[in-house]
Amino acid sequence: MVKNVETTHRKPFTLRVTGRLRVDGAIVNAGQTPLEDRGELSSARLGLSGTIGRHWRYATSYEFSGEDPAFETAMLSYTGLRDTTIKLGLQREPFGLEQASSTRLIPFIERALPEALAPGYSLGTAIQTGGKYWSATVGLFWDEDGSDLNRFHRVERGMTGRFTVAPRVPPFVLLDTLHLGLSTTYREPDARQKIRFRAEPESELVDVKFIDTRTIADIDRYTGTNIEGAVAHGPLSLQGEVTRISVMRKNAREELEFAGGYVYASWRLTGESRAYNAKIGSFERIKPKRKFGALELALRYSTLNLNDALITDGIRGGKQSNITAGLNWHLNSQWRFMVNYIWVTAHARQGDERPQMLLGRAQFEF
Repeated sequence: MVKNVETTHRKPFTLRVTGRLRVDGAIVNAGQTPLEDRGELSSARLGLSGTIGRHWRYATSYEFSGEDPAFETAMLSYTGLRDTTIKLGLQREPFGLEQASSTRLIPFIERALPEALAPGYSLGTAIQTGGKYWSATVGLFWDEDGSDLNRFHRVERGMTGRFTVAPRVPPFVLLDTLHLGLSTTYREPDARQKIRFRAEPESELVDVKFIDTRTIADIDRYTGTNIEGAVAHGPLSLQGEVTRISVMRKNAREELEFAGGYVYASWRLTGESRAYNAKIGSFERIKPKRKFGALELALRYSTLNLNDALITDGIRGGKQSNITAGLNWHLNSQWRFMVNYIWVTAHARQGDERPQMLLGRAQFEF
């Protein structure tokens, strides 16, 4: 009898195949720098996920598009502890609300400008836990390949953590969701002791980075702090974040600081609300109420300053601000069509840039 009970509760090996296709296009009204209209298959991803026995889960995804196809995630998770998950492998570091959300869940085609300051995917070990009104994640991360200076997470060692709360006490009970969060990261660079920060104008199709610190040498360590907040009530929601990076240098060279932030509002014209999961501190996919799908309007302001805020060592990477208006059609759980119009204002080393861009995306998931 006991054997039958154990068999009933034991989860066998399971396998789920997932995938994503994205086609993007851009029409650009260029500023000082010549830019070309473009279209491409921006994502062709295949993933496998499932369970191994009762307490183990696995997830992996491979991105086939672009010049350098690679694994996006490759992770093994242990779920045998109550309300706690231990994650091992290639994963996204827990830093900020927008970074914690897949791009398929945010109301814009690309993340905001401060993404350039945030850690991305890294090898590591993380512990995630949470309750009805809170979440916490902390991890140790590293990357043996230090050849790419264009990504913040290309470091030898790092520690990153995030804590969120969703209070349900007066007067916050009047809202569907109130979300607050704080993230921090500590980094030690690889043996070359160099880093670099630069940003695309919220479009991977526009092959230019107006603001760029170029390579910064003699790095001892650097830290990052992110403050996040969001409110949602019915079909309306507001969200914003502020990120600051502090860079400590060797050889008596003074500290550097860079910062960025964004705020946006979104409105589901068809009445849908943003579902929220407090245990992971993130919003979930919009589920259309009507047969023709859900319509969503969004407006975002984002800014990134790569000029050293302390003005100590002449690092003048430039400053950029974007205003983005978006319209999304969530046809169903598989299809989404998006249009963004972006006004860019960049004060760069080579001069001021004010291009405007019309972006479009068709996305299919299974």
